[in-house]
Amino acid sequence: MGQLEEVNELSIELSTDGLSRLTSVLSSLKHLAKVGVVFKAPQQEDLQMDLSVLESIPTLPNIKSAFFTFGIEFDMAILEILLARFPKLKKFGVDSRYTPRCIVRTLAKYCPEITVLSLSTFSGLGDELLDEFCRDLQHNYAGQLKEFSMIFFNDWPIYSERFTRNLFKSFYSLEKLKLSGVRLNNSIVQSLAESLSPKLKRLDLSCISYRNLFTYESWDSLFARVGHHLEDLTLVGAFLPPHIGDSIAQHCASLEKLSLASTNIKDDSIHAIAHSYGYKLRHLDVSDTEVTQAGLQSIFENCHRLQCLGFAKLSSRPNFSDSFSTFLSQHGNQLERLNLSHLPMRDSILAQIAQYGYNLRELIITDQPGVTDPAVTNLMNTCLKLTKLSVTRYSRTTQSLSSNMLALINDHYIRVDYPAGFTRRL
Repeated sequence: MGQLEEVNELSIELSTDGLSRLTSVLSSLKHLAKVGVVFKAPQQEDLQMDLSVLESIPTLPNIKSAFFTFGIEFDMAILEILLARFPKLKKFGVDSRYTPRCIVRTLAKYCPEITVLSLSTFSGLGDELLDEFCRDLQHNYAGQLKEFSMIFFNDWPIYSERFTRNLFKSFYSLEKLKLSGVRLNNSIVQSLAESLSPKLKRLDLSCISYRNLFTYESWDSLFARVGHHLEDLTLVGAFLPPHIGDSIAQHCASLEKLSLASTNIKDDSIHAIAHSYGYKLRHLDVSDTEVTQAGLQSIFENCHRLQCLGFAKLSSRPNFSDSFSTFLSQHGNQLERLNLSHLPMRDSILAQIAQYGYNLRELIITDQPGVTDPAVTNLMNTCLKLTKLSVTRYSRTTQSLSSNMLALINDHYIRVDYPAGFTRRL
């Protein structure tokens, strides 16, 4: 055990006994380089929880990455004791319903070498407190941050323009940026265009926006700034301006991963992207969009390197055409992840997926009343690398699959319940 270098999800009760267990584990793993701890509520409330047991944890200079999840109330005192033991920490993340504004200042006190930072969530803070957070970030880490992620589970602040202008001042050296729950508008997109590094490689914006809110010019300015080196672009949940695909196609020639799920993207944008550099794409997700049969045709004809493809829950409800069958026969062996939920599928299509997609590791075909037991059995016997399979959504039964088949799937595969497409984390 002492040779372990990674512990990703160590579950610890917030009690004296739980902290003693954490102390024992960390003290015994001298070579540990990456640690992830999930703090959960104790079975019995410990009113006299003794934090001093953590003081016996030695300094662990080998730890370079740490991620903490607080399933209950955030405990800054515990986190501060632990951070003092990780002086060479470079990657830090915290997942909590509430994260205090002093998190950056505390982190900088003990871990000055941070280059990757992932935080959630700051809902409920006033603008004065958010300004303090932004100042701490700029003072301590601007210029050295390479990756930054911030997640708002409830809502981006209503004063987001002021906050984002201050926040973005720390972003000029970033290579990867993820903002989730962002209430975007033209001003914020323009601030990103003025603040981000031209060397940005990944941009992930999970947005909250309204119809007719954006102009083409603000997005074009952003892609002109960061597009040259951009390899991974995710825009989720936004009402984007018409023909935005023209700007992506013009400026983002290095893209290998593109997700436009749950947006109003249309066929013309898909045509522009697919014809310009579709041959480079390895990941494409257009789930829950306005793409029709014509847009899918462009994908099947031009995107020949895809390993991950999602076109679930399309409002146009296209049929599986001959072009999809041709795509599968020619390139299906490259596919590792496929999401076809909420589309009219029959056993014949699933048979083609099984025949050509034998390297699939993840398949989502929820809400498919036309799929039966024999077709799923054939898939399971053919796609031997498959580890994640979803045929029902949120444990609902289906009209076409037997209870025995559903039980068999639940026993052998991991369920994947993505609202639209494939989600990723920094």
